[in-house]
Amino acid sequence: TRQTREMDIVSSQCKSVSIALIGLMSDESDMFRDGTFRGLNIANLKDTYADISDKLNNTPNNKISCIVPLTHQSLQGDLDLAKWMLELQSQRNEGKKPIGGVVLGGHEHT
Repeated sequence: TRQTREMDIVSSQCKSVSIALIGLMSDESDMFRDGTFRGLNIANLKDTYADISDKLNNTPNNKISCIVPLTHQSLQGDLDLAKWMLELQSQRNEGKKPIGGVVLGGHEHT
């Protein structure tokens, strides 16, 4: 079984900006043909983002400037995720460094 990393962190040369890149599929039930994943569980997209965001927010000396999800879902799914990310950030920003983000969608190639 091949293990994949939960995220990749890239930094500017001067290390003043660090971005967490995360890959998120889609949990939209009509996105894929039956049997595409042969019974593998596809986790809830927002729960997965929230878990990774929590890990980054609770990391001592967190230097992450933003989280960038690379997705494979519908454009509407990307818009919903972006709105939800803003809501999550405003709810959890009590005394913690804000971690913004941008959604890069790959399914609709826009």
